[in-house]
Amino acid sequence: MSKIGKYTKVLVAVLIVSVLIGLGTHIFKLQATVQALKVQNEELLNENAALTIDLELARQEAQLNDKNSSQPKQPKFAYLTFDDGPSANTEQILNILREYGVKATFFVIGSESEYSKHLYRRIVEEGHAIGLHSYNHVYSDIYKSEEAFMESMYKLQDLIETTTGVRPDILRFPGGSNTSFITRYGGADLAASLAARIHREGMQYFDWNVSSLDATKPVVDTQVIVDATLRGAQNRNQAVVLMHDAPIKKTTVEALPAIIEGLQAQGFTFEVLKRDTPPVHFRLPQ
Repeated sequence: MSKIGKYTKVLVAVLIVSVLIGLGTHIFKLQATVQALKVQNEELLNENAALTIDLELARQEAQLNDKNSSQPKQPKFAYLTFDDGPSANTEQILNILREYGVKATFFVIGSESEYSKHLYRRIVEEGHAIGLHSYNHVYSDIYKSEEAFMESMYKLQDLIETTTGVRPDILRFPGGSNTSFITRYGGADLAASLAARIHREGMQYFDWNVSSLDATKPVVDTQVIVDATLRGAQNRNQAVVLMHDAPIKKTTVEALPAIIEGLQAQGFTFEVLKRDTPPVHFRLPQ
């Protein structure tokens, strides 16, 4: 065989090997591409499945929201209550309530002065509720026995009726129905016997479920009172708000407009407490 023939065979062999190597590389790249496409397809399928789940959850949530929105909202009632009056601040409180067209409940104590009688009358004449808070608010006197407690309430009841023509049938225990002063001065069974006696007499007592914190110290910052009240009323449909009508409680008066506006913003309607209002009661001391 000539040198040219040998060279030609070698060249052909080299070309064949090159082609085979090229084909192998191409096939490898194609396989890699196919595998990448498989992975990408699986990822897309997973994403599509996730989107389907998300869409179903969104659909279910939308149905739930539609169901909830179709149900009537439960009305929300706020009962502003003022203990310990009448005082030098009562006129201002009444003026603010009149300005906002809001009615409140005043749990008053006994005073025979003409000015106090004027305030009793104004409370009633302007459409507010007036309730009993004992005649003298002296724990050691009113909580020494069932009869002592009722005598104090009857004395105040007679005074209010004589002055205003209204005989109150609602009351608030000084310190609340769970105050430790009841047990301290009257024994372990007094609280329960007082609650039963009040109901037998055809009356109702009210504690509170929202505290303005205005009695935590002699003078409480105005904003603290506002914030405590609005925070306490959140997520409630019935808010019985405790405030105090006493000469030193000027910041309570200052807080009142913001409290009214804040409760209105939360969707509350203002009402007065009555004997048939669903009561808020503390757990009685044992």
